[in-house]
Amino acid sequence: MTADIEKIRRSRLFKNLPERAFDRILPLLKVRFYENTQDVLQLKKDKDFENSFGYVISGRVLFLSPDSKPLGVAIKDEFFLGRSFSLAGSTVDRLMSASEATLVVFIPKEVISLLSSASNQFAEMLEEIYDSIFERSKLISQDTSAIKTIQDWILNQDGQKTLTSWVGVIEKKRMQAIERKAKEAKLQVTVRYLWILAILFVGFISAESFARLWNPSYAFVANYIPYFEIDKFEPGTRWNILLGILGYAFLVLTMGHTFVKLGIRKYHWKLNFQLSQQIHILFGIIGSYLIVLHTAFHMSGMNIAYWALYATLIGIFTGFIGQFISSQIPMSIRGEKLKLDTLKAEQQKLQQKAELLLSNHQVYKTSVLLISKGISSSFWGNIFQTPFLFLRALKVKAALRGLGLGESGAAVAAQLIRKEYQMKQKIRFLEISNVALKKWLTIHKPIGYATYGLGALHIILVTLLA
Repeated sequence: MTADIEKIRRSRLFKNLPERAFDRILPLLKVRFYENTQDVLQLKKDKDFENSFGYVISGRVLFLSPDSKPLGVAIKDEFFLGRSFSLAGSTVDRLMSASEATLVVFIPKEVISLLSSASNQFAEMLEEIYDSIFERSKLISQDTSAIKTIQDWILNQDGQKTLTSWVGVIEKKRMQAIERKAKEAKLQVTVRYLWILAILFVGFISAESFARLWNPSYAFVANYIPYFEIDKFEPGTRWNILLGILGYAFLVLTMGHTFVKLGIRKYHWKLNFQLSQQIHILFGIIGSYLIVLHTAFHMSGMNIAYWALYATLIGIFTGFIGQFISSQIPMSIRGEKLKLDTLKAEQQKLQQKAELLLSNHQVYKTSVLLISKGISSSFWGNIFQTPFLFLRALKVKAALRGLGLGESGAAVAAQLIRKEYQMKQKIRFLEISNVALKKWLTIHKPIGYATYGLGALHIILVTLLA
């Protein structure tokens, strides 16, 4: 086995492949070696590898636009297309070796498809590799000094160090983004455990309360804490007073979210906005539920106690509505609404992934035209068209097959239509929700403050009268 074949065998793509499978694939591979700044492919001219994927065994391959603007870079164990594709909203014109020794192996698309269908692990690895290229490309597009960096690399003798340093910085930023995603995933696990604990706590309180309501002989707290003697389930008993105190305490704790938002926005506190928001919602739900139990379901009257109850119920209702609206507007760590172009970038990423799967770029463009054809421009028009979305996708799928696109490619295009259509609905709904949320918060906040005030007044009066 030659040194180059040994490198290929040890690469991430092939190292877990059985020996027999690797021996069958090897004759189909085309191995190429490139020197520094040498063109790997000129995509509009070179058609030899149009139906192949390039896979970097060692070195780097730089993606350049027609005006030599850097759009991306594939490093060791990453792919690039052998035909026209786009990154960061620009067409990749040529691929250039960005290393003293770049070793590339070209793999037929059929081989990749076969390996993906045979192994879920392989398919996931391909998805991960593509995501890394896309994320790095996004970082490069945000780098205003990228063009100068490439020019310095080509012109200067020490340019290789310049480029290596630049790629290192881009990769570091990408890894930091991955770490942020990992922290978000960890946060979701934490929130899930908080909700589980809350459900167990509420379940315990509910079991005791409903036992006292329906059959006091089933109540169990008094067996361990005699102070909470078994009595009628009604306002004024020791158990119901405890429920009221706990409920009001949880509602007061919801105010902590206000201070967290203020601290993040004004004093740049390193706190997690999303975790604070989830705790705010959790405490609000638990507190409101305990207050309702505290009343023993006597919920009609005209005094301070009932006014506090009404404020609590209205507050939780407005909170639910506000949360529904705000869930359509993703929030950043500072609580600022994410801009619509983030959603459009998600849509663009979806289209670029489709490019990897469709065999003909022109047919892909045709599918985009079919996507936009006949779609309503109004919000309510989109809502009423939704039930016909499945039929529309089937119709377009048939049309794409008529254009010569294969069964699998047409299915991918139909899926793209559904997702892009849904994304456009989401964007339009987001625009409306953005305005609605601001107005709704002007209702929810004063009601929350009224709940705190009326609850405190109720406790003071009950204490004094008692």
